[in-house]
Amino acid sequence: EGMGAEVLCFPELSITGSSCGDLFQQQQLLDEALSALLRIMEFSRNLPEITVIVGLPLATHDVLLNCAAVVTQGKVRGLVPKTYLTNREKRWFSTPSILGAEATFHFCGESVPLGTNILFKQGDFTFGVEIGEDLWSPLPPSSEMAIQGASVLFAPSAFQSLAGSYDYLRNLVLGQSART
Repeated sequence: EGMGAEVLCFPELSITGSSCGDLFQQQQLLDEALSALLRIMEFSRNLPEITVIVGLPLATHDVLLNCAAVVTQGKVRGLVPKTYLTNREKRWFSTPSILGAEATFHFCGESVPLGTNILFKQGDFTFGVEIGEDLWSPLPPSSEMAIQGASVLFAPSAFQSLAGSYDYLRNLVLGQSART
């Protein structure tokens, strides 16, 4: 039982791990990530009041995206790609700017919304998702999501710990929380 939890948010690229490097270019890794997503979808059928946010690499529209999948009751409700990539990530991933506003991903016989400003309804609140460094950008996607009605913002990240980085990240989150 969820013990009152309504959303479980796992880190960026939580299905594969964020340190796969050039393995992100391997079809087997991408196929296994989708297979793991299917297993999470199946598991979520038994959690009717809980939404799960998981990260995975997603090959679509001839690009590879770093995405967060929002899963509820056995369905993917939306896929949110990371917008601002580090120089290291640009080696493997693309930005979603080429997708257009109404992009979808066809998965399990469904057309799943794919975009950076998707809002999700959960019980009494509306939420948005932004990944990792998107929070640090000059115009974080969460700012627009808050303007559009998101009262909760999830920011799955695979931030690499460096000396003093916890305080820096905490201050970023606090500042964006205050603004939104």
